[in-house]
Amino acid sequence: MSRASKVFFTTAVAFMGATVYGVHWLQERESEGVIRDEERVREKALKRVQQPEAVVDDDCATCVISPPPQLLEAQSAEQRAKERQARLAEYEAQKGLAMRLSKEQDAPAAPASMVSQRLV
Repeated sequence: MSRASKVFFTTAVAFMGATVYGVHWLQERESEGVIRDEERVREKALKRVQQPEAVVDDDCATCVISPPPQLLEAQSAEQRAKERQARLAEYEAQKGLAMRLSKEQDAPAAPASMVSQRLV
């Protein structure tokens, strides 16, 4: 192999290596710019859309039953567990009331003569 071909081969390999390194460097730089741009856009959108402070109206049945998610996120794990237990107790109480009412309604059957008088 001649000296000129060795120099040409070495130069070509070095140029190829520099090109591959340069392309990877540019890709990393562009992806960092995209990430920073996405963060900037997200922060700008958050500043634009400021949510009002979550407030629970004690007179509102919906707020008492299902409080706004902002309040639930602000609660500690113990507070959320206590609230779940309270809702479960209320559910069980309502279920018991429904059972008692259904038993009371089914208890005495009306005589046939009263049924016929109501239909007339």
